[in-house]
Amino acid sequence: MFPIENKTIEEAAAAVIRPRPVEEIGRSIKFDYDKREFIFLNGVAEEVTQVEAVKQWLELMCRTLPDKYAVYGNSGFGIETDEIIGYKTLPKGFLYSEIQRQIKENAKIPRCIKSIINFSAENVDGELNIYFTAVLYTGEEVNINANI
Repeated sequence: MFPIENKTIEEAAAAVIRPRPVEEIGRSIKFDYDKREFIFLNGVAEEVTQVEAVKQWLELMCRTLPDKYAVYGNSGFGIETDEIIGYKTLPKGFLYSEIQRQIKENAKIPRCIKSIINFSAENVDGELNIYFTAVLYTGEEVNINANI
């Protein structure tokens, strides 16, 4: 009934964590984060390219608190911006490096992101601005500017 494959544990683990081409991500609907709504043209949902889908996913990750929504289960998706920024006694450099660490860990989830580079963050009038570049396995770069 089930196919039998003679794979070692290492071969099976490598197959699970292999990089995923951007083309395999699937369809995504365009979302406007400023207006907080999906974009429709003539009553039809507007779709985004695969690279734009990665960009939307990264921005959503920056705006989502881990374990706040049941839909994400215990995946750890999101970053703890509210708890981190609340510690006024800790140096900003430490807080921003913790945010960067969480972003790098979450960037492994879709398996199409090779690395996160050019990270910076700043707190302007109580609003956290996060900037970074995600390098995909295709060599394409996605620039993120998330205002939280």
